[in-house]
Amino acid sequence: MRIFARSCRALLAVFLVLTTLSVVGAAAAQDHQQAQEEQEQKERPVFESEALPAGLPIEIEAYAEFRKGGIFISDGQRVRIWVGTEMIGEDVPNPADVKLGYRFKVEGVRISEGLIVADKIESEPNVREFLSGSVESMANNLENAWAQVGYVYQDEGDHQVVIGDIIDYDDRVVRVERIMNNLKPPYLAPGEIRMYVVEAELWNAVAMPNGSIWVNTGLIDALSDDELAIVLGHELAHYTHEHARKDTGASWWQQTLASVGASVLLGLMPGGTARDVGQVAALAGTRMWTAGYGSDMEAQADRVGTRYAFEAGYDVYAGPEIWERFRERYGYMAYDNETLLEAHVKPDDRIENIEREIEINYRYELAEISGTAKAR
Repeated sequence: MRIFARSCRALLAVFLVLTTLSVVGAAAAQDHQQAQEEQEQKERPVFESEALPAGLPIEIEAYAEFRKGGIFISDGQRVRIWVGTEMIGEDVPNPADVKLGYRFKVEGVRISEGLIVADKIESEPNVREFLSGSVESMANNLENAWAQVGYVYQDEGDHQVVIGDIIDYDDRVVRVERIMNNLKPPYLAPGEIRMYVVEAELWNAVAMPNGSIWVNTGLIDALSDDELAIVLGHELAHYTHEHARKDTGASWWQQTLASVGASVLLGLMPGGTARDVGQVAALAGTRMWTAGYGSDMEAQADRVGTRYAFEAGYDVYAGPEIWERFRERYGYMAYDNETLLEAHVKPDDRIENIEREIEINYRYELAEISGTAKAR
């Protein structure tokens, strides 16, 4: 009996020792995980910017793209509706009448949390202007021409330069389509955005005004999902915010249509041949593939594209990081017309602009998501 009792006490002691070791090990593992998380928080960049004064007047003019209760997302920014918000216009007399995709003009004040509190909102359905139809038809012709031959090319006067083959299907195609499906605002129709992957090493991506978006494999292979989401969001914003119409509609597009004739472009003029249409498509291809937009529209595409990425759950800190990588690859000026998103905007300026956007528009949201008392 004494032997049995001693055995029980020994087993109990062993059990208590093992339990203690297990608790200590679990606590150590938890401490290690917490230390790792704190280190990751410290490694996150903290962007220096001036504190936002309460009640800073601001105006934005874009589209209503997301809605979260009493907050609209427009131009990449959060707009708070309150009882004192004045709705202007007969078509949309109440905030509840604003549908996603509607034009959205806001006058208000920005508060320290980054929210824009709307004093006035003018909203109406977005109706494409007449030139847009011709622009889209030109882009459709070009998309069809490239898809038919199976490669992307541009005309260099007396010869044709092949940029790269169009990849029908592989893991990279699946990847960019998955990311784009996550990024798209909810008002876009199914099939409105079409992704094409081009076998080319240059870091380049292009959005056409008809909803086709072209991205090179060199860019896809080099970037993480977060970084690629920032780039694809930028290109998507060029389409959703109709930058082709607004930026080049009054200049290059009109000159091209005037010199060639819209009916020839569309293949409808008697005597207009497939060769005529092909020449116009090649000219359009050169312009689309090598030229960016004005600095204001590039800034808006950065701003809105960052919001698309954030709403889809991607890391917005990838925005400055991708442009740092771009600067390392192509230099500080990065005006080469064969590189990513060329628009005569220095990478340093883009990095500064995106950092400021994160500081103003995301740090409080990121803090809420992470459950911390202050932003990263």
